[in-house]
Amino acid sequence: MRMTAGLYQAFFGNSEIKERVIISPILYPKRLVPGIAEERTLLNYTIGTAHDSTFIKCAIGPSHIGDLTLMLKKTPCRKAILLGTIGSLKKQLKIGKVFLASSAVDGEGFSSWLIKEKLRYAYKPSPALLKKAKEKLPLALSGSILTVGSLLAEGSKHIKGFDGLDMESSAFFAAAERSGIDAVGIYVISDQPS
Repeated sequence: MRMTAGLYQAFFGNSEIKERVIISPILYPKRLVPGIAEERTLLNYTIGTAHDSTFIKCAIGPSHIGDLTLMLKKTPCRKAILLGTIGSLKKQLKIGKVFLASSAVDGEGFSSWLIKEKLRYAYKPSPALLKKAKEKLPLALSGSILTVGSLLAEGSKHIKGFDGLDMESSAFFAAAERSGIDAVGIYVISDQPS
């Protein structure tokens, strides 16, 4: 895809994009860095830049974070961190604990949950960034995440065998890999879906 000035503006507005970008579907830049100036873009991303990082709030869902991460290829970004939440699928993974994704399986195709109910590829974070995250967060748990495209997919029989459930990670890791961006996902366990 060719990057036009209008497309860049729709995603990033007038914001400066740094080498490290922190993306969250749940936290606005001002929640991460109090006092940071925020800009809302045409595509409804909220962006703030402070020090050596750019902070971006995106909407929930795989297409929002996937498109954003693909567009980062055309910026100085070379490291992306996803700050999100997951639903725990294992009783020992308690609400409030920090979790690092060792892989995220693509179960996000909305139609596949209604018709085919099959799983796809497992995407992985950057080994170097995951190692660094584990060093900085020694108490964090880690494991596999299933990314779904529908909140109502939680009852599917294909959810067994995963540690957590979210709506962004496989798209984020796949887009980062395609864009040549190192990526890692850091999560808080928010609930235990039934």
